[in-house]
Amino acid sequence: MKKPKIGIAANVLIMDSGMMPGIYRAYVNNDYVESLEKAGCVPVMLPVLSDLEDVKAQVEGLDGIVLSGGWDIDPLLYGEQPLLQQGFTMSEVDRFFLAVIQAGDELSIPIFGICKGMQAINVAFGGTLCQDIGSQMKAYLQHMQQAPRYNATHKISVERGSYQHHPARHERDHWFGNLSPAGAGI
Repeated sequence: MKKPKIGIAANVLIMDSGMMPGIYRAYVNNDYVESLEKAGCVPVMLPVLSDLEDVKAQVEGLDGIVLSGGWDIDPLLYGEQPLLQQGFTMSEVDRFFLAVIQAGDELSIPIFGICKGMQAINVAFGGTLCQDIGSQMKAYLQHMQQAPRYNATHKISVERGSYQHHPARHERDHWFGNLSPAGAGI
């Protein structure tokens, strides 16, 4: 049986020390690669392209796309000015993510967004983001968890019969970790 080939949209890491300060590196977190391998997939890194016209050719033939986490999305891409609390952004990465989403949608390739990736999907289809939950909303919870990312610190409730609900699982409440101060706009 042929294993599904899943593209992971990469980020850019700017080296700030060591032998090559200032060098831009394409990267994906290895846990994405390991998770896809454990799921029986062949992961393929999709480096950020400067010519967005080539993105469609880059993703053609993939069975799925994972949009990884990363820095904050440039608020100018969803029609807002950056707030004082806005974190680091890299517009060329954000524009690449949006181009990957558009190409995946045109080619009917399933896309799974993690953290920034989910936020990018929201922006790509006309949504906005809450740049800083703590300053823009009545936030009663820590949204930039001060614990390892594998520690669950937030509870969500999944409505029975909804798309996210799995009939074999009887629990309604699920725990997850959160490392982002931003969220989908309301």
